[in-house]
Amino acid sequence: LGEWSEGQTSGQDSAFGGGASGGYGLVKVKESELTISAMDTEGNQRHTISLPLSRGDCDTFAPTATPAPTKQGFIECSSTIKKFVAPPTVGECANANKTDEFFHPYPKLGGGTLTNDIRVYECSALGKRIIRSNAIPDTYVHFGNRHEMCERFFHVEMPLVPVVATQKRETNFLQGIAFNGVPLFNALEAGSTNAAEPSGKIQDADEWWGHPNAGDIWHYHSPYIGHDNATDMPGPETFLGWALDGFKIYGPVADADLGELDDCNFNGTVYHVRTLDQVNQSLPFCKDDTADPSVNWNYILGCYAGETGNTEIKDGSMETVPDGCVEV
Repeated sequence: LGEWSEGQTSGQDSAFGGGASGGYGLVKVKESELTISAMDTEGNQRHTISLPLSRGDCDTFAPTATPAPTKQGFIECSSTIKKFVAPPTVGECANANKTDEFFHPYPKLGGGTLTNDIRVYECSALGKRIIRSNAIPDTYVHFGNRHEMCERFFHVEMPLVPVVATQKRETNFLQGIAFNGVPLFNALEAGSTNAAEPSGKIQDADEWWGHPNAGDIWHYHSPYIGHDNATDMPGPETFLGWALDGFKIYGPVADADLGELDDCNFNGTVYHVRTLDQVNQSLPFCKDDTADPSVNWNYILGCYAGETGNTEIKDGSMETVPDGCVEV
């Protein structure tokens, strides 16, 4: 507890007083709050960030942090979570602003058009399916937030013949790849709200055409995955994409057939998404049992039913397709 400061700014920003030592950083630690401030040479606060240190009512499970943080936005419900992350390289971006709407192809910053690109390969000798995508959709889109639609070069290697796991795994936010190469996200939105049935500040995450996140990656939370549920409702035979364990994802089954699905939405062979009416969004995201890898908001996947140890997401701008793989 107390306060201390260390380091000096270069003085290149006149807002911090100028000169060889234009200002300094100040850290204050209280029992319930940490405050980090940027100070000018006169001792005035220019920018301040305050972070709560008290735990409060804990509604998350984060085994790597003690005590567990609350309201963190990306909840881990169990100790079985399997994490995948998007590749880092960013390509071209759409020339679009909030409220704009377009049909594919989309106008590109700097001129020209931004188009969808997905290629799928089967590598029999390696036992792999490789999906290469720029994460750009191929449908009507509406920009409902301030973020951009930019290329991300996915190179996803997954089992060509997936295997049912001996232990199911919780998914993190990135669950799969859609039929058109757009990433599939779980139902959590920033602030730990429900993306598929939003009631919070973010209202555009539930649309069938998707939306961009703060990293400018277009993605789907909606179980309709690129299909207009008003005019083109996917059925149980509609192929929607691949889960990252390698098993395929199809459209929703009838209510009478929900008993064929486990909590992962797996029927022993493939996954089926659930409609909004087939998910109880009044329940919390996590189940009470922290040993259970499935979540209550299982619109696309509730968990991984297949082995994920042989799946990798690599940077498609650097990776190449191995010899012997055939584009399908």
